[in-house]
Amino acid sequence: MTPLADYWRLRPRAPDSGAILGPVHDLPNDGAREYAFGRGPSAFRMFVVRRGTLLRAYLNLCPHFSLPLNQEPDRFLSPDGETLLCSQHFAEFDIASGRCIAGACLGSHLDAIPVHIDKDRNLRIGRGDQAPRP
Repeated sequence: MTPLADYWRLRPRAPDSGAILGPVHDLPNDGAREYAFGRGPSAFRMFVVRRGTLLRAYLNLCPHFSLPLNQEPDRFLSPDGETLLCSQHFAEFDIASGRCIAGACLGSHLDAIPVHIDKDRNLRIGRGDQAPRP
């Protein structure tokens, strides 16, 4: 059985553990970037937030109504930069935990995706201490 933390893997076109997202320097500090695998409405969409040394990645799907959080490319942060913001219904999420702290899905969580920076300074899916899954 898939652990709750790995439900993102069940989504169509979910990337494999170890997949390279790109150089970490392409991800702005105190910013976020979306990554897509596949095309069209069935593409697997995720985003990564970087705040100093904190990296968090989530499935780009609001738990309130299963819509992407952003309407504009790479726009996931609230105006003050302190929370993640769903641009559809204005729900706010804690950056570090993905927990909804305000709005229609209060108490729900974004689906976390583990990421790490490898020795070549590439951002990769998965935990750095694990071998990629076959």
